[in-house]
Order: sequence, then C-alpha cells, then structure tokens
Amino acid sequence: MAGLRGKKMDLNRSEKPTLQLIKGGPATWDNSKSCAVSIAYVGGLADHADLALPLLTSLGIPATFYVSPSDVLNYAPGWMNFDTSLHELGVAPFETAEADGSLPNWPTTAIVSELQDANRFVRDFFGINSTGLAVRGDGSAHEYAEIQTVGHILTEREGSNTVQTNVLSLSSLPASKWPEYSKENQLELPNWTVIVFREIFGKSNAAILNHRMILESIRRSSRDVWIAPISQVVTELRMR
Repeated sequence: MAGLRGKKMDLNRSEKPTLQLIKGGPATWDNSKSCAVSIAYVGGLADHADLALPLLTSLGIPATFYVSPSDVLNYAPGWMNFDTSLHELGVAPFETAEADGSLPNWPTTAIVSELQDANRFVRDFFGINSTGLAVRGDGSAHEYAEIQTVGHILTEREGSNTVQTNVLSLSSLPASKWPEYSKENQLELPNWTVIVFREIFGKSNAAILNHRMILESIRRSSRDVWIAPISQVVTELRMR
C-alpha cells in the first residue's frame, strides 16, 4: 500500500501477493469456463507502470488498476501508455487510512469530495470512467458507509464486498495449484479468484519473478479459466 510501503510488514506482503478465493458461485460461467480470475493492482505505483503493464500486454491479460492520483502524477510519463482497451481503472484515494480502513477526523463531505476528485482524475488523465474503489481494512469502517456511487469496493478482506459468500484465503498457494488443492481439501471449485498486487519490487528480485510466474501460469490456464477485469465478473454475478 502506498502509505505504508516502507514498512517491513508491507514488503513481506509484496513477496506473497494476496489471492482471494470466492466459493459458492456458479458451477460454470456463461462462457462455459469453470473458474474466473481477476488481476488487481492497488496504488498506481511506478512498479505497476514499469513492470506490470508491459508483461500484461505481452501476455494479453486484462487487469484492474486501482490508482491513487498522487502516485500516478508522481510518475505520470510511465502511465501515458496505459491500454484502456485492455485494462480497467478503479481508484484508491484513501491510502492514508488507518490499518482498519478508518479515516480519523475526515468528515463525510471530505470523503465524498476526495472520491469525486479521484474519479474525475481518472476520467481526465486516462480518458475513461472509474469502475470501482479499493479501500484499506475490511471495508467496514463507518467512514465508507455513505459511499454509494461506485461500481464495487475491493477490500483487504478475502473477497470483494459486493458479493455475499463464504471465502477462503489461499495467500501462499501457487495459482497453478487451484484445482488440485480444491479437490484434495474437498472444497467447492474455485469460482472466482482475485489476485491483488501492491508493491511488485520488494526487497529482492524474488517478488518480480513471483509476479511473472503467476501471470504466466494464469495465461497457460486460459483455456479453462475466464480471465476478466473485476467489474466484468461483478456485473455477471449481479445479473444472477
């Protein structure tokens, strides 16, 4: 996360990107794929522009980027080649929030204004509309109670809080092991997995290699896996 990325805790987390498994969805999606997977990047960091965007383009994998306007502006040239035909954008304007997501001393009017400004920034800088919001914590902080104008909210809780379902964290499980793990542990088929990256370049090159290996693994599974931005999956789930 942008506000804490210098702390050891967050550097360790960047070595193991968050994998969020949502169970109990459809047995198959409308496109006959048995599993959906979404790739998300939170913060609008230089890592995302320099390391993620070229690799995603070469693999043809769409992703959802939740950007903090200040971080994008700090590295504006790197974001000029963002492919809006492949990827979608959400916003993450509250990266200074406490670990639980709360925003002490922020009046509701300021929170709403900050969100509006972030959405306007995405529209003006990238030329497309924001599809969602990423927040710290589990999304239960009362400061977000008044936010009703976003397509979806991605939280640090396992799963996206637009979907009411049971969730299992697979934070250390390689992407290529999803089906086998599900069968061995008598779990339902992983219907939708959201892989969340924050910092990609951690304390060593291992994080960069981990990022590449996960994306390449997903690409090799594309015959059976629906690779889609988060808002597309949310839209289909809401139609059911």
